[in-house]
Amino acid sequence: MEKSHGIVSTEVVQEVLDDGGRKVVVVNIPKGDQRSYRTNRGRYYVRSSSGCQDASRGDLLRLFQATESLYYDETPLPRLGVQDLDLDAFDRYVDQTRQLDLGLDRDRLLYNWGLLLDGHPTIAGIVLFGREPQRHLPFAQINGARFPGTDTAVEPSDRKDFTGRLLDVIDEAHRFFYIHLRVPHEIRGFQPEPKPELPEEALREAIVNAVAHRDDTVHGPVRLFILDDRVEIHTPGKPPNTVTEEAMRAGVHVVRNPESTRDSRTQAW
Repeated sequence: MEKSHGIVSTEVVQEVLDDGGRKVVVVNIPKGDQRSYRTNRGRYYVRSSSGCQDASRGDLLRLFQATESLYYDETPLPRLGVQDLDLDAFDRYVDQTRQLDLGLDRDRLLYNWGLLLDGHPTIAGIVLFGREPQRHLPFAQINGARFPGTDTAVEPSDRKDFTGRLLDVIDEAHRFFYIHLRVPHEIRGFQPEPKPELPEEALREAIVNAVAHRDDTVHGPVRLFILDDRVEIHTPGKPPNTVTEEAMRAGVHVVRNPESTRDSRTQAW
């Protein structure tokens, strides 16, 4: 079933009978590629369990991110300038990852990577290479806690806030794991072989995913909890760009923060 002029394309999924014996046609209407839509009065709506309501600023940011027409981590911070970036740290990173082999100078790399726009650092630029990231973006951190037992309602035996540049925050969280997770040893031959409770690679990947795919429109920290029987990592926001649990299990990957994702994963591996 189609409407002409290419305005709407629909596909009949199935026909069912309701309790009164009436035939109901179930139709799938695919999402358009020009979202988000507004009314002729310039209003945006989102649907909730209680009906339609006006979209908030956060709703609109997430809607535009979902259609890849906006990446929040590429938003410039107009009150800041290049002097608020630690360019020495950026140069060290470029040298370690051999990015200058591409033949680009520093300024071109900053613009190409979305770290600088119109002379102002972006959110990604401050998070990754800012001199004082938490001064401008206090939510860009990880709060770690070690709880005795299996309940997060008790007082933690150790607590630490990991601050600084994103790559340093990841390293601090990794060390927190090392301090609080048991690493028993198994004797093989004449040498003890460490057998950590959880694979180091999996823990680091979980931390990288938490900070790289967090929703920066939600101004809250990533939280890391270590308990006797499990590790919990809580990242702000819903799954990125309308990705569902079923889609994640099927291997669907959608980037919410492309600049932070690329650089944090480069450092992680």
